[in-house]
Amino acid sequence: MQSVKLGRYKVAFWQPSDAIIIYSKMFDDLDRAKAEADALHKAGYIYTIMEIRVISDGAYTWEVLEEGVGKHMPLLSKVWANKVPLTTLVGLLLLGQVMPK
Repeated sequence: MQSVKLGRYKVAFWQPSDAIIIYSKMFDDLDRAKAEADALHKAGYIYTIMEIRVISDGAYTWEVLEEGVGKHMPLLSKVWANKVPLTTLVGLLLLGQVMPK
């Protein structure tokens, strides 16, 4: 297996029809990462962008930026942690669409 140069930003992306395979590309520049993510989105991929925070002993810590599905990570994490049934989540989302603001 070949090593990949570690960049400051990682674009992780996957096809909705095959979400168990996740691809990624590294970038040193956020604008280039965003441009690649935009092209991937237009091609039908789901994506998120992450920024490297810590590198130690072969372990990496990434911060998920508010790009792509990254902007939904806090809500998705709360739903997962609280084991909210999918039907309840869909209902709440629909209620939010029809309730006056």
